[in-house]
Amino acid sequence: MVLWKGAAVALEVVVASLAAGVAIVVLDPVAGLDLSFGHVGEAIAAVAVLGIFFGWTALAAGAAFPSRALAIGVPAGVAAAGYLVGGLHSFAAWLDPFRFVSPFWLVGTGPLRNGADAVGVVVVAAAAVGILFIGAWRIERRDLQTP
Repeated sequence: MVLWKGAAVALEVVVASLAAGVAIVVLDPVAGLDLSFGHVGEAIAAVAVLGIFFGWTALAAGAAFPSRALAIGVPAGVAAAGYLVGGLHSFAAWLDPFRFVSPFWLVGTGPLRNGADAVGVVVVAAAAVGILFIGAWRIERRDLQTP
């Protein structure tokens, strides 16, 4: 069941990301941003992978622990920490070694302007798949009879 819900989450994220990509491409000439079509595609793929990563993290946390608060808090905490580390590592030297664990840093900085980092996108996607399978494995071992 967790894998089916994971597929539904992925489909929702992909549809929303494609809608955002179409809006960016359509409105780019109006705004005069002069964005590269390839960079827009890479950025949309990066956003979709990030959305799937955090969605599957929430799904896995909900499958592993019988707590709605943890299902919301774990991915929110991972997102906040990853965003801060990915964005602040250049200002705080002590954060620099941790930038490799930030999914935001891995997919690339400024993907609309510079394009996404393909290797980083694959790493985040692989991590998302691993997290989803851990959630599926964990729910099999959870005692669903005990309140």
